[in-house]
Amino acid sequence: MKTSTDLPFVVVGPTGAGKTTLALALAERLGAEVLSADSRQVYRLMDIGTAKPTAAEQLRARHHLLDLAWPDETFTVADFQRQGLEVMTHLEREGIPFLIAGGSPFYLYALLGSFFLPTAGADPALRQRLEQEADENGLDALHTRLTSVDPISAGRIHPHDRRRIIRALEVWELTGFPRSHFQVTGYQGDRFHLVGLQVDREVLRQRLLQRTQGMLRAGLVEEVEGLLRRGYGANLIPLQSIGYAQVVRLLQGSLTTQEAEDEIVLRSLQFARRQMTWFKRDPRITWLQVGEDFQPERLAESLLQMP
Repeated sequence: MKTSTDLPFVVVGPTGAGKTTLALALAERLGAEVLSADSRQVYRLMDIGTAKPTAAEQLRARHHLLDLAWPDETFTVADFQRQGLEVMTHLEREGIPFLIAGGSPFYLYALLGSFFLPTAGADPALRQRLEQEADENGLDALHTRLTSVDPISAGRIHPHDRRRIIRALEVWELTGFPRSHFQVTGYQGDRFHLVGLQVDREVLRQRLLQRTQGMLRAGLVEEVEGLLRRGYGANLIPLQSIGYAQVVRLLQGSLTTQEAEDEIVLRSLQFARRQMTWFKRDPRITWLQVGEDFQPERLAESLLQMP
């Protein structure tokens, strides 16, 4: 029977908790490669605002599932799952150890094989038709239709959340399945060793503040300016994500630098809370409390000594 340390590690937790540094420490000790389970790190040209592993970090351990699509490309969770499973199959066939690190629940659990994911991606014509219907008839009409075909999703989505309403209807029309079918269908408890980083809210807030300030110093504003210059519109979903959306508004003059920084930290904390709601449902995760004195190397050593 395999012990916990014979199984691939999966490092989860909220944004800013230190997943990347722990994963690197584990990878170096195991001679392992790292699969990133992050919904934003799949996009090219989006490095600083996604906290993508740096070139130096990628020299410490080979990373996979980064830079898979351009910001204006349609890239679905199903695409991610397919590519991720191909990578894992190859590594297993070659006898190369790997671990998974990430905080995007859909993407993470897609790699763990716990989701039903249809192979159909987005349909630009269908998306345009639904957008037009929203413009002409209002979101209330679309939300009412969603209630009739997928009442569970409709109950979860705010009636004014245009993007999620349209995506839920798109999934229904493309696959014949309600989006609420996209849920954990079973855990493969004997294949992975899941560990989670748990951080007190105030410690996490300080970490997120420091990370946000570091991103701004490292050139996040210039990164967003470069994306806009290349013709990537501010309405693209990747550019509406945390960090990028606030910098776009900063460049448009509707936020000051301090306001942008404050909002990034606030949105990140809110996202962290949603992530933990997801992860707390998974009984396989061994939770590790980390504080201000977080030492990833020491924690990695202790994990590797577990029976």
